[in-house]
Formats: sequence, C-alpha cells, structure tokens
Amino acid sequence: MDGLDLELADLLNRYLASLQQIQHTQASINQLQLSPDDLVRLLWQSTSTDMAMTQPCGDGHPVDYMHHQETLEFLEKSAGKLQVSLENLSGDINALLFKQLYQCRMAKLETQAYLDTALWSLHLRSDMMADTWLVMLQEIDDPMTHAAWAADIRTLICLLNALFAADQHPPPKFAHQLHEWILHVAAVFLKICQVTDHLFLLNHLLKSENVSHWGTGLIQWHPNAPISLPFMTAFVHALTLVFDPDDHASCWQEDDYIACLDQLEPVVVFEQWLTEPSVRHLDDSFSPTLAAIQALLAGIRLASDRRHTSLTKRLTQQVCQVSTLWVASPLCQSDHGNKLSSTVGQPPSHDLNVLILNALLHIPDHNIWSLLHSLPWDKLTLPTLWEMTLLILNAQGYARPSRLHQVLQKPPDLALFLTKIKAHPTASLFLINCLTNVTLAIPAGVDTPSSVDTTLDCALVSIIAFALFHIAFVDPDLKQLYYKDVRDAFGIICEAHPFVISLLMRWTHEHASVMESMALYLFRSLPLDKWCVLKDDLIFLYDFLAMADRNYLAFAQYVIGHLNLSLQQASTTPADPPTSSYTWCKDMRTPFLPAMIHEDLAFVLLDTCLLYRSLLTSAEAKPGDLLSKPLWDDVDKRPMSHLHAPTTTAPTPSTSTTSTTSSSSDKVSMQIYSDFIDWSWSIIQQLSLYHSPVSSRAMDIDKCINGAFVREYLQHSSDCIASHAALLTFVVLSLSPTSRQFLRFESGHGWQKLVLVLRRGPARAAMTLFGQMVPPFVYLHGDDFFLGDATVVDFVRHMIQLKKDPMLRNAAHEAIANAYSRKLNSHPGSLFFFSAKQLNGMALMMGSHAWHARYIDQVSDLEGFSYLHLLLHAWLTTVMRRDDWMWQEDYVELMDNLCYLCFCLRQDSTVLGLLRQLTMRLQVALSSSPVTPDHQQQDQRSLSPPAPRQVLKYIKSMLPETTPFLSLLNGEWSVLSLTANNLYKTPGVESSCLWFALDVLLVEIQVESEQRLQLARSFLQSDSALILDPPDPLAQFMPSPAKPLDFFAIYRLAQHVLVAPMDHPVLPLLLQLFFCLYFANVAQLSSKQCHCVGAPLFFPKRQQHIITKLRDHIASLQTYHSQYASANSASPDRYHYHERLRQAYHAMWLWLTLPAYPSLDLEPLYCPDLLATCLTTSFLLDNMDVQWEQHQPWFTLDALWTDLVQRDTLLHLFNQFEWIGKDRLL
Repeated sequence: MDGLDLELADLLNRYLASLQQIQHTQASINQLQLSPDDLVRLLWQSTSTDMAMTQPCGDGHPVDYMHHQETLEFLEKSAGKLQVSLENLSGDINALLFKQLYQCRMAKLETQAYLDTALWSLHLRSDMMADTWLVMLQEIDDPMTHAAWAADIRTLICLLNALFAADQHPPPKFAHQLHEWILHVAAVFLKICQVTDHLFLLNHLLKSENVSHWGTGLIQWHPNAPISLPFMTAFVHALTLVFDPDDHASCWQEDDYIACLDQLEPVVVFEQWLTEPSVRHLDDSFSPTLAAIQALLAGIRLASDRRHTSLTKRLTQQVCQVSTLWVASPLCQSDHGNKLSSTVGQPPSHDLNVLILNALLHIPDHNIWSLLHSLPWDKLTLPTLWEMTLLILNAQGYARPSRLHQVLQKPPDLALFLTKIKAHPTASLFLINCLTNVTLAIPAGVDTPSSVDTTLDCALVSIIAFALFHIAFVDPDLKQLYYKDVRDAFGIICEAHPFVISLLMRWTHEHASVMESMALYLFRSLPLDKWCVLKDDLIFLYDFLAMADRNYLAFAQYVIGHLNLSLQQASTTPADPPTSSYTWCKDMRTPFLPAMIHEDLAFVLLDTCLLYRSLLTSAEAKPGDLLSKPLWDDVDKRPMSHLHAPTTTAPTPSTSTTSTTSSSSDKVSMQIYSDFIDWSWSIIQQLSLYHSPVSSRAMDIDKCINGAFVREYLQHSSDCIASHAALLTFVVLSLSPTSRQFLRFESGHGWQKLVLVLRRGPARAAMTLFGQMVPPFVYLHGDDFFLGDATVVDFVRHMIQLKKDPMLRNAAHEAIANAYSRKLNSHPGSLFFFSAKQLNGMALMMGSHAWHARYIDQVSDLEGFSYLHLLLHAWLTTVMRRDDWMWQEDYVELMDNLCYLCFCLRQDSTVLGLLRQLTMRLQVALSSSPVTPDHQQQDQRSLSPPAPRQVLKYIKSMLPETTPFLSLLNGEWSVLSLTANNLYKTPGVESSCLWFALDVLLVEIQVESEQRLQLARSFLQSDSALILDPPDPLAQFMPSPAKPLDFFAIYRLAQHVLVAPMDHPVLPLLLQLFFCLYFANVAQLSSKQCHCVGAPLFFPKRQQHIITKLRDHIASLQTYHSQYASANSASPDRYHYHERLRQAYHAMWLWLTLPAYPSLDLEPLYCPDLLATCLTTSFLLDNMDVQWEQHQPWFTLDALWTDLVQRDTLLHLFNQFEWIGKDRLL
C-alpha cells in the first residue's frame, strides 16, 4: 500500500500474531479441561442388572414387575495413570502460555515505542507545544516550515495508514489497543493538518466498524478561522462520502451515522457560512448548499432503505433547517426582493426547495412527512409555493390560471392526491398541515375578493381550499377521518384570507346533498366577522333559506347572524358615496360590509318572508305588484345573476316562489313563520339601511305601501302577519326618500308608517329610525317638523302609551346594552348618562337629537344660531302642546328628561322661559275666571282635564279650594294629608322627577317674588311682627294673597328635599334654594337695618316640624356621603366629591341652628363661603325696590352651586354616551 509504514505494519502483525498464539494456547487449555461426564467415564466402570417377576393378582390376572439396577465401580489404577498424565501436560502448557504472554507484551511495547519515537521525531513537535502554533500554521507558505510540515504530514499519514490497515475485523483485544494508537496518532495529525486533510481520516473511519464507540472524535469540521470556499467544498465532499452509498462499502450502523452527523453539524456550519462577509455572490453560496442538500437527501434515501428511522428523521430535520438558513440568508433575500413577485425569473431557492420537497415526498418512509412543516414556507416566493403545492397535490400538469373564475370552473384533478391520502391516512395529515402553511405564507390582504381578475396568490389559496374541502367534506372515504382537522385548518386559513369563506359557501351550495349538518359544523369555526360578503353569497344564502331542510335553515340563520354588520373602527376610503341625509358630516364611518350588501341582505330576508306568506291575497294582488312576488324575481334585480346557476339541490327564488306562496300556510306552521319574522327583525335592525344610498327597489315598493295598507295591518288580527308588514315597511322606509326628505315624509304617509313599525314591530326599530330621521329634518327645515300639525304630538303619544313597552323602556335598555356590548373595554356603568330607572326610549331619542344638534353647532359656522337650542325648544313645545301634560305621569317624566338635558347642556334658560310662560298663562286664565268655588272648579277642570295620575288627585280635582292656585308641579298626594284634614292646602311633592321639580320651583320662586316683596315691606313697617299671638302671626302681614302661604316655594323645597333620593345630584341645588329663601333678608337703604324674610315662616307653631325633619334628613345625608367617601378611597375623584358633599351637608346641618341673620365670622365647619351666597341683602328705597332679588340664583342661574352637582362630569358623560347614530360619526 502506498504511504504505508512497513515497519509499523510488521510490528502490528507481530503483535496480532502474539495475541492469536495466546488465543490458540488458551483454547488448547480449555480442551484439556475435562468435563464431569468425561471424568466419570475414565474413572468409573458401570454394571447394569435387570430382573423380571410375574405374580397372579386377586382376580386371577397375572401382573409383571420389571427391576433395573446400575452399579458403578471406581478404577484405582486408571485414576493414578490419569493424574500423572495431566501433571506432565499442565506444566508444558503453562510454560508455553507464559512465554507467549511475554512475547505479546514485548510486541505491544515495541509498537508503542515505535509510535512514540515517530511522534517525538516530528520536525514541528516543539512548535506544536507552543501557543503560537495556530499562527505558524497560517504562515505555512514559508518554504522551510512547509517542508517540515509536509514531512510530518507524510509521517503521520504513513503511521495512520498502517494502523487503519490493521483494523480489518481484528480480535476485540487487538482492536481496543489499535483504536487507542489510532486516536493517539490522529490527535497529532488533526493538530497540524489543514481542514481539507480531514477527508483522509474520514475515509479510513468509513471502513471501520463501531465508529460511534471510539472514533467519532476524529470527525472535526469546525474551523476556527472564517469559513472559506475550499473548506465548504471539502465539507460538502465529506457529507457526500458519509451519506452516498455508491462511494464506499458501508459497514456503519445507524448509531455510527448519527454520531457522525452530530460531529459534522451541517446546520451550524451553514449558519456561519451563509453569514460570512466574504461570500458576496449568490452563486458562490448556492453551489455548496445545493451539493450539501443533495448529499443529505441521499443519506435520507439510504437510511430509509435500511429502515434507520431515527437517522431518517435527523437527516430530514437537517435538510429543512439548512433550507431555512439558505432562504433567510441576506444574499438570497436581497436577490429576489419581494418574495411574492410573480416574475418569470426565479432565484436559485426556487429549484432548491422544490427539489427538497420532491425528494422527501418520494422517500418510502412516509413518517418523514411529519417534518415537512419545518420547511421555510413563509419565506418562499409565490411561484415556488405554487410548484410545491402542485407537488403535494400530484397535479404538476395544472396550468396557472389568470382568473379566479377559471379555478372555480376547472379545478385541478385530485384523483392521485386522494389515492395517496387513502394509502397513508395517518401521515397524510401532515400534508394537510403543509397546505395550510402555504396559505399562511401568503400575506393577508394581498387578495382582492371584489375583483374579477385575480393574481396567483388568490388562485393558490383557492386551489388549496378546494382540495381540503373535498378531502374533509365531499369524499365519502376520507371525510370521517379528516373533518375535524380540516375544520380547524379552515379557521386558520380564513383568519388570514377571509375571501375563502365565499368559496366555502359556493362549494357548500354545490354539495348541499352531501354536506347536510356538516355545513353548520364547518362555518361555526370560521371568522365570519372578517368576511366581506359578495352578492353571490347572498344568493346562496337565500337558496338555503328557501330549502325545506331545517338543517340548512339553521345554517343560513347562523351565518347571517354572525356577519360583521357593524361599522369600521377607523376612517377608510368609503366604497360607497356618502348619504345626503347628514350633510353636515364631512367624514362618517362606513360599514364593514358595503352598503349595497346591507340593502341586498335586507331584501333577501324580505324575499324569504314572502315564501312563508304573501302580504296580499291572490285576489288583491295585481300583475307586477311588488308585494306579492319576490323582490329578486326579475333577472336584472338579482345580484350577480349571470354567475348564479340554478341547481336541483337548492331551488332558486323564482322557481320556489310559485309553489310556495300559494300553499305556504299548508306546508309551514305559523310558529316557524313567527320565529323567522322575529329573527329577521333581529338581523335587519343591525343593518345600516338609513345611511345607505337611496334604493330604487325601495322606491318602487314604497309606492305600494299606502294608507290603506298601513291601516289594514295596523288592525290585523295576526301579530305575525302584521309584524311581517311592519318589517317590510321599516326596510322600505329606511331605504327610500320618504325618510330622507321632510316633504316626502309628510306626503308619503311617513307618520302612519312609523306608527305601523312602532305598534306591530319591535319598538326599538321605530325608536332607532325616528332617532336617525329627526336631526336632518331639523337641520334642513328647522322646527317645522315639530310645529306643524298634530301628527308629531300623536306619534309621541303612541310612543309614550305603547302597551307592549310604555315609554319604550325595554327598547332603550336593549339598544344601550347592544351598543355597549360592541365596546370591548367599557361597561355601561362606567359611562352611563342615565340611571337604569331614568332611561327610557323617549329620553334616548331626545338625547340623541340633542347630541346631533350640538355636533352640528360645533362643526358649523352658524354665527350665533344654535340648533341645540332650537331642537330642545321644539321638544319642550311638543310636550307642552298637550293641555293636561302636567297631570300625566309619563309626560312629566318626559319633561324631567328634557330638564335634565337642558341642565347638563347649559340650556336652563330655555326650559325656564317656557315654564314661566305656561305658568303665567295659567294664572291669567285663572284670574279672569269667576271666584266662586263652583266656577273655580269648572275652570280648573278646563285648564287641567281630569286625567289624574292617582286616585286622590282625581278627588282633588272634584273638591273646591278656598284660594285659587294652579301649579305645574302636582306631585304625589300623601294619604297622611287626609288624616291631617289638609287636603286642599298641602302642596304636591314630586319624588321621582326632581329635575322637572327644580325648574318648576325656580319658576314659582320667580313668580312669587312680588309676594315676598310685599311681605318684606310689611316686615319693615312693623316692629312687632315676631311677637304676635297665634293662630296665624303672619296673616296680618300678607296682602290679598295671590298664592296661599302654605304653597310658598320655601315649604315645597323643604318637602322635595325630604323625599328626594340621597344620591340624586339635584339635592344640593334644592337645599341652596331653600337656604337662600330661609336666610333672605331685606333692609332700608337709609337705615341699613336688616329684617329676615324667610326664617319667620318656620317660627313656633308654624311648620316648625319641617325644620326638625329637614335637620335630621341632612344629618342622614352627611352620614350617607361619609360612608361613600370611605368606600371610594381608592378613587381620588370619587372620594373628593363625596367628601365635599359631606362637608357641605354638615355645614347645612349647622346652619339650621344659627339665628335668622347669622354672622359670617364662623369656623370652617360652617363653610362660610357657601353661607355667604345665601346671605345677600336686598335693599329698599322708600317704597321702591333696588334690584329686588336679582342676585338670587333663581334670577342669576350662574349663582347655582353647579360644582356640587358636577355639571362638567355630567356633560362628559353626555358626550361619552352611546346615542342613536353617534357611532356613524368619526
């Protein structure tokens, strides 16, 4: 052999021969060692004796008895001879064995000495021991150093050749010693050789056995210096040597290959190689990468053929990781730029990944399919993904489509793919995962489902969806195996590409006879809220609704019920032109689905309702009547009808209507009809119909909904049929110009249509529509909408007195709960403008109108004009147009809501002005009537018709009063007043509508200002006003009373404070007015002597019990807010608010102990700053008043304690509240 150290080979042969001789001698000794059987035969002699006996038995039959005996005799002469022979032979063999052992040891020592001498004689031995050896090795170009290095390399190669030559099936003991010598010499060789010389050792190791037990440390391919191209060439050559079965006679086992792979570590080497700055050209890095992957693929084939399962798995992982490193390398990324470009020229990674997938798919061991998901699917180019998908589907001949329509008409043939899946059902699940990864590798949003032309990305996703759908839901042999996994996969795919849902809807429609209940099972996992519905999808849904199968009815209802019918969160370019209704809005939020889809969906539901029952009988129907046939009956009115192909599995609307409209009552129960109408209402109320463009279909149908139609269904005996008519009316009214233009609304029976929707449909629908219609009407026509005829008053009466939902309370709560359910991070309790008891539909509508009017004022330059003032004034006027509204509990509650809105929006003067005008009119009318009790009673009944809120009020209206007085604040009459015999004089107390009570009391305080002036003059003219005797010490000071003393506002304020809830925000204002009247004082401008006007009204024997009750109640208020302050200590704002109220109520409790005209030099507990606002003196000059009470809060509203009411907080809550139509505005 060339390069073989013959002397070393001879020594090894001698050592091997010595070991073999020892082995032979030991075998001879083993042969001489007799076994126990041989020893018995030589020393013992055996003699056998047999005996037979026959005797008769008791029954006469003979019985035979056989006896065998063996006797052993020890041979003493033979034993002596054997002992002498063994002693002689043992002495000879032992001497020979000791001799051979000595020779073997000497041969081993000679071999070891030879190796030590050879290594010691190396020229660079001393240099190798130094730390500078690596530097010297890099300077190997020096001639002298190179010559010495070359000589040493040749010496080591000769030694290793001799050692490996002896490693040919050696005995175990020789092999162990030989491997130690190889490791000893190879360690020196690896220290001085270059990286490319490692192939020498690898070649020898490949011909050795059990390398994993001793030789894997000799496989070292981790350079210390930066990786160079020669190193990569040698490294790839090493991979080829190891895993190419044609280049060597493989004697390695699986453990040897795995140990070698762990030493080579291709992933680590390529990770360093692909990031080397010296590698600047893609082709330079591609060739080694391709060769390495080919070598690893060859290893996978070799391992699979030998059934090395673990090795196959490890090699597959290495291939996938190397491919990932290659695709993610900077050179590869910079080369092909946009990875989804569909250009003709492809980077080398295109062929590389296709090569890997093609090779792995043809490996006999299909378990490696479980590792295919490790391929870099998300970093591959779109054409690469296309070819790899066709490889998986076994459809390499399928041409690239240019339109999505081609994919739908001629999808790829899946016969071979289905055959492969059926042959390997378990492993094929990983192919499904790969197909899912392909779809996820395409970025979301690149598809344009609304476009007819599509790119390769849409086609690729569509083909994969088609394959998965047929595997899991169409093929009878596979759907039971894969339906759950594919369902989960579709959920992930549709999250990234929602347009796939349209494809699934189409295929579900085509395979309706096969899908059955699986349709609902599939669509329950899909993100329907991200689905942009097409018109074709609505046609399919209509067909499902028209089917007699209950499963498909439930399926269609589920899909429609989970569509995203809400508005988009951010401002986007609207797909539809903005509606002209809200002309003041520059930017409006558009629906997630196009407005046309909302319109078409509404008509889909209306058409389906017609399948259950026509709204006109056959005798009443006229040719072409739109109310007796489907709204999509005409071909040009069916959306995308040119793409709709009628099938036998799902009847089209035009074919199913003829047979069902005439006999629907016989086939479908009324309960199903009623349930479908209710469900349709729930869907249609979610649609953005009012803000959609005007519909020509709705305009045509609107002409058929005349007064006769409305009157008929208002009085219809069937609630279900009437609700159907209201549903049609609601949709048509929302989409037609009748709801957009005020003149059309009045001339087109708009009020009657609203009443039909209100009374025979859900109250929430009418409330929402009315809330949306009024702002544009007011914007364009001012208050003409309210101040015209009495239709608006009648409609308000219908809403207030609606039997199924008075005041639309349930409708309001439902609307608010639905609005806040769409907010993920808020709760109604956190931003609730109305309390749960205060909220009703009327308040919600009026507040919505006020919010829109305020928004108009903010975005428009109106030069002092205010739509907010106009609208609130119109609503107040509308309520007051009913003569007896103050006696109607619901109307008073409505007025309370308006007063609350006016207070929060700083429009107090609007409501106070109207209430004052009404109060003055009532007083004028009362003063002009006869004074007799009978005439007075008749006049009161004419001013306030008998519509009592309680029975006692009706009794009050029948009994005469001694003093004529009318008040808008009638309140609740206490039964205790009967026992006190004070029925005619006890004022009314309003315990719930306190905002209204506050405004009425403010007006009454203003009106009775003249009486207080007269009382003040009387006090100034008398010095003994406070010491007169009972029964009425104040009677002589009262002039001819225009108002009974018991009805004075100071008493009514105290009574309202006592009945008001402790947490009501109006309480501080009521107490402020009370104390302003209680501490009211007057003085002559000349004398400056003050006289109290309010406190004497509570002096002994006159209403003194009210002060006692009031003081106790204020103490309770103080305790209440103290507890709330402690409970809200974690919230600084809430804590400071309740603590401020506690201090104020404590001060008020102390005020009631002060004299009539206290000094302001008080402790801070008395809150002197608040008390000072109640102690302002009014001066009189002779018989003339100087600005009498103009400083008081009932004349100067800015003097109210609004900080104790948190008016700014209320305004903030108003702005944050979910008003009707607010969500449309950005």
